[in-house]
Amino acid sequence: NVLSTIPHRVFWKDPRGVYLGCTQSFAEDAGFKCPEEILGRTDFDLPWSKEETDFYRLADNQVIEAGIPRLNIEESIQIGDDRVCHLLTSIV
Repeated sequence: NVLSTIPHRVFWKDPRGVYLGCTQSFAEDAGFKCPEEILGRTDFDLPWSKEETDFYRLADNQVIEAGIPRLNIEESIQIGDDRVCHLLTSIV
């Protein structure tokens, strides 16, 4: 219930980068109608640019290998054809 009511995008992946779940808002930002549609996909299957995907994989792997969270990463991503979102991201 908490995840369905907070105004944040949240997702979780396994150590190989496969999505295991996400909030409704994250699913919609990724171009899906519901969180179940993202299950089993990786960042390479989502509409992110190659540069964004490479950055996400690198950041995820650094956290996994070092075991140290990366907090408050400022970034911008393209959502759809006409919207840029500015994000404050934490990877734990």
